[in-house]
Amino acid sequence: MSDRLRAALGVAVSAVLLGLLLWAVPLGAVVTEVLSASAPLIAALVAVHGVMLLARVQRFALLVNEPGLASRHAFDAVFIGWLANLTLPAKAGELARPAVYARRSGMPLAGAVAAVLVERLIDLCSLAVLFYVVFAFGLPDGLPAWIELAAAVTGGIALVALGGLGLLAGLGPFPAFQQGLRAIGGPRLFGALGWSAVIWALEVLGAWLAIAAVGPLPPGAWAASAVLIVATTLAVAAPAGPGGLGVEQWVTLLVLAAWGISDVSAVSISVLMLFAAAVLIVPAGLAAIARTASIRPSKPPDGPWE
Repeated sequence: MSDRLRAALGVAVSAVLLGLLLWAVPLGAVVTEVLSASAPLIAALVAVHGVMLLARVQRFALLVNEPGLASRHAFDAVFIGWLANLTLPAKAGELARPAVYARRSGMPLAGAVAAVLVERLIDLCSLAVLFYVVFAFGLPDGLPAWIELAAAVTGGIALVALGGLGLLAGLGPFPAFQQGLRAIGGPRLFGALGWSAVIWALEVLGAWLAIAAVGPLPPGAWAASAVLIVATTLAVAAPAGPGGLGVEQWVTLLVLAAWGISDVSAVSISVLMLFAAAVLIVPAGLAAIARTASIRPSKPPDGPWE
């Protein structure tokens, strides 16, 4: 599927889902609930999300072997990528991030792409582990069956793919691509896995805070938070509009219904989680774009993958 077709499909999917959402859920009630949500808990949600974003930056810096805490090159590339995901359809930021990092750092583009691929595969494995940890303690009836299937299939494929990339990292025909695979099999992989555990724990805490901000916590709120993070993350991998609009709201609604949370509250929770991301990503992403625009590439590439 071409990039243009994927983007057009993503916009169409989001437009249809948003239309159905506005038809099914009273917008005025959502606005009222969001405005009446707990301000201290919203502030805590934003703070937790900020720490989580910095942890993601540090993990990416570790995978590309950048020394120092929250490297400037990694910071700018990651936030520009997230800003693109937030404002452009079809997860365009996944392409923008390695391109920006390669331009800023002089790393081959193929190596930056490989590092992002490793990061995404680690995330898919982490989501599968998170789901089955919660699953072991029991989940309510009415939970969409596709969540377990998606967690199992994507987690299994990601684990096999990581193994394959580990084998490729030890071979010699693709040196530029292999530069981004050097973390696999070495101590940096354990560091990346440790950061991943921190990242997903903070994601779950953020979802819990969003649920708590709009009303009384249901029994099993921690399980609801974990499953919500797994489901929304896997769902927005499909073509969608900017910020996963429409997709995330419907997935949140369907997941939280299993814990007795109303449609209005579920959409309000999704809005708060989107706000917590946007309020940090937009200014940081714009600042990163301004810095990057004024900096020349540190190493002019010989070709698109070298």
